[in-house]
Parts: sequence; C-alpha cells; structure tokens
Amino acid sequence: MPKRVIGGFEIYVHLRDERGHRPHVHVFGNSGELVVWLDPVSIREKRGMKNSESRRALRVVDDHRDELLELWRHYHG
Repeated sequence: MPKRVIGGFEIYVHLRDERGHRPHVHVFGNSGELVVWLDPVSIREKRGMKNSESRRALRVVDDHRDELLELWRHYHG
C-alpha cells in the first residue's frame, strides 16, 4: 500500500480495486483515521480522529493534493 508521511500524518492509497470510487486517501494521526476525498478536498469519513487533528490533516492533504492525486491515479488510472 503506497504511503506518504507528511506533516506527522501517515497517508495511504489503498490498492484494492477502487474502480468507480472517487480519488481519496486514508490519513492516520495520533487520535484516529480520516478518509479524505481529493477532488475536492473534503472529509468522506472520520474514525476517532479529534476535531483539531482533523483540521490539520485536511490542511496537509489540501497542501499536497496534487501529489496525492498523482499517486492515486498511478495506481487506479
């Protein structure tokens, strides 16, 4: 599973068959997980992550959106 560590968050692109899914990443922080759509950057699902950490995670994903979208497309077309 491709991973990037950015701003203290581990950000993953799952390699399972994602045809038909919008581009997204799974962001892991100290308090939980956030699943984030990449286009536009927004929360798809929140799993235990605190609000303050969620806001920071969204900023990190937004700041690196192009890189993460390129990573998604490399594996999912």
